[in-house]
Amino acid sequence: MLKERLSDIGVRPLALIFCFCGFLFNFYSCYPGFASPDTLDQYQQSLTGIYNDWHPPVMALLWHLLNNIYKGPAAMLFLQLLLLWGAVYLLLGLRRDKWWYLAILLFAFAPFVQNFSGYIIKDSQMGLALLLAVVLLLRLAAGAAKNLWMVIACIALLTYGAIVRPNALPAAIPFCFLLPAVLLKQASLYKRILTGLAILLFIFACNQLQYRVVNEDEKQYPIDKLFMYDLTGIFKATGDDVYPPFLYSDHSFDTAYLRRRYQPATFDDIWWNGDSVNVIPATDSQTQKELKTYWLAALRKHPGIYLANHWEGYLYYLRLRQRDINFHYYFPYASAQLPGYNNHRAYDGELPFEIISFQSFMPYFTPWFWFLLGFLLLAFVPLMQKGFYRQYYTALCLSGIFYQLPVFFIYQTDTDFRYFYWNCLCNSLAILLLIGFNGKRTKKDIQAYGTTL
Repeated sequence: MLKERLSDIGVRPLALIFCFCGFLFNFYSCYPGFASPDTLDQYQQSLTGIYNDWHPPVMALLWHLLNNIYKGPAAMLFLQLLLLWGAVYLLLGLRRDKWWYLAILLFAFAPFVQNFSGYIIKDSQMGLALLLAVVLLLRLAAGAAKNLWMVIACIALLTYGAIVRPNALPAAIPFCFLLPAVLLKQASLYKRILTGLAILLFIFACNQLQYRVVNEDEKQYPIDKLFMYDLTGIFKATGDDVYPPFLYSDHSFDTAYLRRRYQPATFDDIWWNGDSVNVIPATDSQTQKELKTYWLAALRKHPGIYLANHWEGYLYYLRLRQRDINFHYYFPYASAQLPGYNNHRAYDGELPFEIISFQSFMPYFTPWFWFLLGFLLLAFVPLMQKGFYRQYYTALCLSGIFYQLPVFFIYQTDTDFRYFYWNCLCNSLAILLLIGFNGKRTKKDIQAYGTTL
């Protein structure tokens, strides 16, 4: 009786035990959670309740709530791993086939999935939240344990994943329009499109709403870095004084230094320089508007140089062109700089991370591989079954492409692989579907989940 009841609600004991063991393995090996300066900044905000706009505040807000349960990074680590292994558990339940189980096992412990699963950063939060959201969407379509709470969880995770990074919204767009295809199967195409637009507008509104917690005196205007990146590139190429006058009010502002240090791969080397050169004085709403005005004027006057600089920067971003720098394809470090981060071990010597380090030369640890793979996978759309599987597979491919293409016009840097974490996850999921659902469904699958897909 118990076995039948567990089967009815989709609980498979062996899968549950496997995922629980995987969760414990990750929690132990990653404890208390890996941290970079960006992590520490958001953790500090979660402790003080004072938020700025350098990062989307939603992650710090969530961390603030978790601190009420358990103060420190471990609670956030627990949440990230719950997202990962919750998605793995749901994927295991999609088919009753030993090869499918093996494929999910390889996915769960793949080095390009494990490399950031314990790194508490907005990229990991985005990727893992979207992963569980789209897997929930797949289970909703399969008709397994379909209920209102599952729908709410799917939309909530989709929203969080779309707003936790400034440029994450394009990655969620395909699923905003795919969700109505599951929830409103009998509705007209017109109603489905309107519902998709409504979901997209809801996510956009949530994105705007999160910044309401930022006080005016806490605004740091992170877009200023993009403006200075473009202005300096144009200044170096043309010699035109494209900078607004207010910058010269700071005597440490040094155009010769900017010209000498600029290169398109990243502006971080100048922005965070150790030479005591103030790239830009603190801006307010008025001076930020002035900076934007001069930026737009420079782009209109020199569009070719602007595009050339971004094209070269994009090649560095994809690692098709490389500098002699450290590239963070994983980040196994903690910190002791804030309360709760009392563990500052370096994890390079431990087995899970030695395995990842050993594979650092492989193509799947390069951004261009995952970027180009998304386009390649689109060519296999005809191999998928017609209907929802094909739509879902296409949405996964487009999600990774939509996420990365706009980066051409946004600030780029070539030091971190974490910007491609979602591409690793969504393209891997697309490959899993291509392997497991490109032919006829087995009788066991149809008996278990019906023919809704």
